[in-house]
Amino acid sequence: EQFIVISERGGWRQAFLYSLDGKEIANLTPGKYDIIDRLAVDEQGGWFYFNASPDNATQKYLHRVPLDGKGTLERITPQDQPGTHEYVLSPNAKWAFHTFSTFNSPPVTELVELPSHRSLRVLEENSELRKKVDAAKHTPAEFVQLEIDGGVTMDAWMIKPRDFDEKKKY
Repeated sequence: EQFIVISERGGWRQAFLYSLDGKEIANLTPGKYDIIDRLAVDEQGGWFYFNASPDNATQKYLHRVPLDGKGTLERITPQDQPGTHEYVLSPNAKWAFHTFSTFNSPPVTELVELPSHRSLRVLEENSELRKKVDAAKHTPAEFVQLEIDGGVTMDAWMIKPRDFDEKKKY
């Protein structure tokens, strides 16, 4: 009896709930952030699942909001996993293939139960690649924000050389 429209009409890529006669019922994702990908609609449970990055544009997390438009944004990706996350959700949104990586570590793919995000099985650990990355002994990438002209802030990352000396001027 309803459908979801993704629109940037308010300056942000958001999800809106509409009735079949075309009347807007609710903005499901109000806030100053963009939906990156829509992933699933769990009609039985009453949830809309999507990827977004409300706080840091260099990262990507799984979120959900109630379909009735009366709830708040809920982050499903665990707080202790900063980085980029890819999800392939089952049709009922109870399970997902989850791939997690950071700039400094190779991806790991696992099967997770939703919404608890409990890992049921690691499918790809990338242990050989992880050993190679660890052996490279690089400095971790740092994510920073840069102020540019016109009061605009840009997200960026920086990798310092292995022999970087903070006392030196570069």
